Amino acid sequence: MEHRNYGIDLSRIAVMLMIIIMHILSYGGLLEQARPFTFRYWVVWGIKIACYCAVNCYALISGYLMWNKYPNIARLLGIWLQVVFYNLVCVVVGNFQFSIVPDLKSILTCFFPITSYTYWYISSYFGLMLFVPILNAALERVSSYTLRSAFLIGLLMIFLNRFSPNDAYHLSNGYSLLWLMILYLIGGYFAKYRSLEKIDLRKSVLLFFVSISLTMAWKVILEYYNSFTSQSFPSDLLFSYTSPTIILAGIAVFSFFSKVKIPKSLSKAIKSIGTATLGVYIIHMNPIMCHNLLAPIGYPLVSLHTRAMVPSLLCVTLAIFTVCTIIELVRLWLFRITGVNRLVEKVASRLAKITVTQQ
Repeated sequence: MEHRNYGIDLSRIAVMLMIIIMHILSYGGLLEQARPFTFRYWVVWGIKIACYCAVNCYALISGYLMWNKYPNIARLLGIWLQVVFYNLVCVVVGNFQFSIVPDLKSILTCFFPITSYTYWYISSYFGLMLFVPILNAALERVSSYTLRSAFLIGLLMIFLNRFSPNDAYHLSNGYSLLWLMILYLIGGYFAKYRSLEKIDLRKSVLLFFVSISLTMAWKVILEYYNSFTSQSFPSDLLFSYTSPTIILAGIAVFSFFSKVKIPKSLSKAIKSIGTATLGVYIIHMNPIMCHNLLAPIGYPLVSLHTRAMVPSLLCVTLAIFTVCTIIELVRLWLFRITGVNRLVEKVASRLAKITVTQQ
């Protein structure tokens, strides 16, 4: 029986908390309302930069766990139904709570969340799953030296592309299928060659803070320089999913949590909550919920003093995470007792048989 690393489940929880913090800062107006070069400005941007590696972590986890497996059709169908379910629920809530009257297009969009790009990560993740067999074959057959060389050269070219006004590789600063594929390969490499075992907890923490400090220092220095010289050097050069410092920070976070030993008494709870994190993302980032709940929740934090704003931000983040987790756990229970999961398994089995028959 394969041993489960509950530290990875814990990493999903930590990463989702970081993602919620980022969204509150952005949609709640905390970044926009902070006056440049003030203490508050650097605090909110420091928090944002520290949390920005979270999305990269999710893709690294996918590669780490799936490098020697094939995509689960039932799992993908389940995610599709999960998104459709929450989209429809949010349309109903938006209609009754916020007086948002849906048109035919918005209703139809609920049933095609992947192609409609309602959630960029979900759409890209489905695309990633189509390429997993090819990516896994590459990890299996290509030598470690060749993979390392490809990673280094590829990431260098991607970083240099940041100096260009054109997105030559169509990476969209990391909001793309191609970027998830690259991170998947890196995560798979770490799993196959056990590279993360060389980075202990202390080194992981050091790597994270050095990476974040470099990103923040670049922004501080360049923004002050630009303000005094009226230049426009890119202060956000390292503030991107494709930035070397953000990549290293993501690796450090994943490495840290993958080594955390979870007591047996907590393992079941950590696993359940970790499984619910995708639902947390889908719920709080639904366009209706995001603009009508997430944004207003963040507005009161703008008026608080910085010393009160930071703990309040953490409390609000925990509250959003807790509520969304409970909702997702209830949905999982409903899908289980109503037979939705069994139906999904049957459909997936039929699709798998059709695929085998056509080969």
